[in-house]
Amino acid sequence: MACRDLAAVTPSRASRQQQAMRQPRFIRSTTFRWALAVAGVLAVFVSVRFGFIFWKTDSYLIERSDRMIARQIHYIAGLPDGRQLDAIAQHLAQDSRGVQYAGLFGADGHQIVGNLEQFPPGLPMNDSVRSVSVMRTLPGGPQTRLIRAIAAYSRRQRAGDLDEKSTKPGKSPTSWARRWR
Repeated sequence: MACRDLAAVTPSRASRQQQAMRQPRFIRSTTFRWALAVAGVLAVFVSVRFGFIFWKTDSYLIERSDRMIARQIHYIAGLPDGRQLDAIAQHLAQDSRGVQYAGLFGADGHQIVGNLEQFPPGLPMNDSVRSVSVMRTLPGGPQTRLIRAIAAYSRRQRAGDLDEKSTKPGKSPTSWARRWR
């Protein structure tokens, strides 16, 4: 009796061959091919739509960040000289993650205040936000970061006042940046 039960549970060789032959017929059917084609088209459509939404969201967030950076630098540049130093130092003190970059530089390019060691090379003084690469020295060593930054003259330099160390109008830029990627 035990042998019969085992034979009933174990499929015979003929039934295994029948199952193997049924699968290719199913795969070769027109219905299966249409279902597979529709699933493929749907997957491509969803991927393209996701990419488009990601692209639009990314550009929106970059534009929003650029507007915020421009507002911050125009506010800081409009403050009196003593308040500029305090405002930059206070802003950097509130940055617990270390992702904010700011600096006030003299006409000769030396750092007055901020966490940028030098004025970012290639950053024009035209009030437009640009992507620039900056070097920052941290306890773990120097690191290069790609940031979105803007540079503007401080209120004193825009008014045409003379710089303390030169006889020509001051070109002391206020640089304000935010880490982007």
